[in-house]
Amino acid sequence: MPRPPLRRVIPTMSNRITNLGFPANIFNAVTYLLAGYTDKDLASLLRILWPFTDDQNLKRVLLVGVKFNFFTSFTNCQPEEFYSFLKYLRTPQGQYELRKITVLETLEENAAYHGVTVHEMVSIDLAKIPVSDSMKRKNKNRKKLYEDIIADLENDQLKFSDQQALASFDCDKGNPNELKENVPDGGGSSNAGL
Repeated sequence: MPRPPLRRVIPTMSNRITNLGFPANIFNAVTYLLAGYTDKDLASLLRILWPFTDDQNLKRVLLVGVKFNFFTSFTNCQPEEFYSFLKYLRTPQGQYELRKITVLETLEENAAYHGVTVHEMVSIDLAKIPVSDSMKRKNKNRKKLYEDIIADLENDQLKFSDQQALASFDCDKGNPNELKENVPDGGGSSNAGL
């Protein structure tokens, strides 16, 4: 993908990122100039997000900032937190996270094409590595990358399961830490009077 002209990066990425819920003041010229960034500096930092043309994948990248505690949520993100996150994406650890997202995107496309799940697609790809080549560094790195992707997917599924489980409980308004099970008035089973 060719590099975008710097003058297009800030307006384009600002529009896409604010549509995902980030505050617009992050891209306000006064804000980033006071933080020590010129137009060119901010555009260079934002350019790392340019290849993620699909909003779902851009959102995945930005969720890395939440995962690693750069900011607590998109809507509450402060400009300095966002700029620090963009710098992090340029580090080897940040590059690894970006690589996981691009590989996951490819795996999802291939899985959809073949009518299988991402987990099955990973198993298929790993099975294609000849046994004699399985000890090569490149293949060890690929295996670790796939294992990390699967772990992230499973972790996301566990979070979703926890949210579903918590939906069956109500918080007592007097004490938010006290949970009580959803039961009909009068307690017990709703079939008790039958």
